[in-house]
Amino acid sequence: MQKSIYFKVVSPGKVAISEILLPEDDAPLQINEVGNFMKMLRLKNNLSKKEVARLLNFKNINKTIKNIGKIEENSECFPEYIEKLVLLYKSSMEDFYRAKERGKSLKNQIEKEQEEKRKIRVQQERNFYVKLIQKLPLLFVHFEEIMNTPEYYFLPLIGASVSSAWIGRARTNLYLGEVLTLWKNQSWVGTCNQCQGKVYVTRIGGSVLSGCGYGRGFCVNCMGMEEVQERFRPFFFPLIKLPIRELPEDLDFITIDTLIERLERNSRNK
Repeated sequence: MQKSIYFKVVSPGKVAISEILLPEDDAPLQINEVGNFMKMLRLKNNLSKKEVARLLNFKNINKTIKNIGKIEENSECFPEYIEKLVLLYKSSMEDFYRAKERGKSLKNQIEKEQEEKRKIRVQQERNFYVKLIQKLPLLFVHFEEIMNTPEYYFLPLIGASVSSAWIGRARTNLYLGEVLTLWKNQSWVGTCNQCQGKVYVTRIGGSVLSGCGYGRGFCVNCMGMEEVQERFRPFFFPLIKLPIRELPEDLDFITIDTLIERLERNSRNK
């Protein structure tokens, strides 16, 4: 059975390895300050949702219970509910607005932190591929050695992945041996949308049926990660034609720096 691993940048040139998909820092925010406040008030008054629904005296009690849940779980604000609930819970609208402001402030703070982390990840990815592309002639010279050495072949590439419903998984990470093969035969070399320069593709996603999708990789002119002009299928089919190799269970993962150091030493010793 083929083994899948997932990885995430933890520092320049290094990745965290896991057999489960590591959560992204920029996952959708779940700020529920208002909901927590309203739930706290309800529990403080020793009331169930059903009891609150009856006291509110709306026509549809089941809908009322559901909406109370939406307020508490998702901070959804139904104007016809809020003032009545605040009054029922013996609180004030001032306290409600303070909770709302806390939620807004927390959301802004987290969004700012996520944006800073995103910028760091973008820079780390760029630095990784600057180093990799600069050493591409060296990698091609040692292509057979890389293909025949599991710890070289299975070196994780930051952000290298394919996403397609056709393969049954939302995300499949790719390794150096796979991507290097596709670069060597020019299957994953595209044209930059920004400057029409050469892009070494590292990430694709889309639909095989419609052909719609995207390709993204490192542009040697822009010196950064850019979208390519080509459609999804020309990138997808060469990928699925690659031989499936099983990831060794006892494999020791190495960094790109270690690989380059070893290959350069091998070149000098020849």
